[in-house]
Amino acid sequence: MRQSALTHACESSRAKSGSVRSFLSFAAATGLVLLVLAVLAPSTAIAQLAGNGAISGTVTDPTGAVISNATITVVAVDTNQTTVRQTTSAGDYNVTPLPPGNYTVTVKAPGFESFVQQNVTVNALETFALNIKMTVGAAGQTITVSALPPNLTTTDSTLGGAMENVMY
Repeated sequence: MRQSALTHACESSRAKSGSVRSFLSFAAATGLVLLVLAVLAPSTAIAQLAGNGAISGTVTDPTGAVISNATITVVAVDTNQTTVRQTTSAGDYNVTPLPPGNYTVTVKAPGFESFVQQNVTVNALETFALNIKMTVGAAGQTITVSALPPNLTTTDSTLGGAMENVMY
């Protein structure tokens, strides 16, 4: 009986040793994966800090119906770099990536006057919302808007305001 208990204890010790080895192998593999991720993560963060912005919105007619396949042309004022996009079947467009700077946005669609929006400022890591209402008319006519209404932040629900530190 004593030998049987000793044999059982040795087998139990071997089983525990095998499970400890497999745990250590798993821990080493997990540590290696985390080390690789830690090395790669800073380059992703740097790319985000020096990020680009975007201009997006919806193109509609005077009744509010969407205009599909309108041509959106975005020109950087400083570099004269041009980016062209088409609106979707839902009238939406998204022009990205755009380096931070000032842009002129031109929209053209058959049966509508051309629309030009100047002084659009794109900031890094932000999307400038520009919804455009086209006017029915000849394609040779152009409506140019040089001033912008204040840009509303529609991507988050943060409220601004001053808070006073007063004890009650």
